Amino acid sequence: MKNGLIKKEDYTISELSTTNISALLSLLHGKNDSICKLFNKEIKVDIVNLKQLNKMMCDKLETHNVDAITITVDIAFLNKQILHFKSWQEFEGYDFQAVNSSTKSVFIQWDFFIRVDGYEIPQRHTVNIRIASSPQPSDMFKVLLSGGFDESHDIDIQGSTMICKVDFINNTLAEELVNIAAKWNDLCESAVHEKGRFLQFLYLNKSKIANIAEISTILLICSTIALLTKLTGVFSFSANNITAFWLLMLFSLPLFCAIKYVSRLFGKHIFNRLGEVMQIHIFNISHGDVKSNERIKKDSNCKKECILFVIDLLLSIIISVVFFALEK
Repeated sequence: MKNGLIKKEDYTISELSTTNISALLSLLHGKNDSICKLFNKEIKVDIVNLKQLNKMMCDKLETHNVDAITITVDIAFLNKQILHFKSWQEFEGYDFQAVNSSTKSVFIQWDFFIRVDGYEIPQRHTVNIRIASSPQPSDMFKVLLSGGFDESHDIDIQGSTMICKVDFINNTLAEELVNIAAKWNDLCESAVHEKGRFLQFLYLNKSKIANIAEISTILLICSTIALLTKLTGVFSFSANNITAFWLLMLFSLPLFCAIKYVSRLFGKHIFNRLGEVMQIHIFNISHGDVKSNERIKKDSNCKKECILFVIDLLLSIIISVVFFALEK
């Protein structure tokens, strides 16, 4: 402004139309969209696997015009300790063997600016991957608030161990990055398959096996008592001795209740032990993870219970056959 006159080019921002401002901002910064994918596979995760994931992501980004990239890593432990690494180099250089707590979750973010056709300046994109043995409801609520899901997604929250979310301008690149995460997930070894088919069979049929164990224990005790009674003649009585018959019934009722109680305890023990054979801790990062995996391996050893179950079943059959053979 000069001598009370306003030059043509001296417009204020209020004099520009809202449409022109929106158009200008759109040229500079595009509107971000988000896609999110859930993975149900119980993968085994260690430092080597995470390095492979980072390499796959960086190799893909090198094929595009990336101006700047920041990689951050957050590791949460069961003792509520959280380690935040501001760079990948800082993460790689940390001594996790000094951490005695088990890993709860791993969160990795690739935050980068990439040149996209139609925009004057590089556009921001982010890739977020979170891996956890069992995602907490609060974690999923945060993802839902961020707009990562829509009605077309088949969401199985409780079964998801890995979540990949991409905020993007370039849809093609976003799909490629999600595919990278999916490929890495497929390459990782399954913690469930490591258990073997036999343990999986025992776990899936633990209720049936426990019921068989309970019934066979009742049969074993009853047939043993019946066989000993027959061989020793302790409870022998004539058909006309009504008093002896009622005395036998009187003692048999509490005896059978005790037998049923013992058998139920044995069946419950078998059920509980088989329920532990498929315990999984997917992480092998910290010293605490090593101890957790060793404890789980020890708890998953059900060899003693399997031997007891087989002996119980075989003896119940053998003694029953012997008893009925002597009755002939």
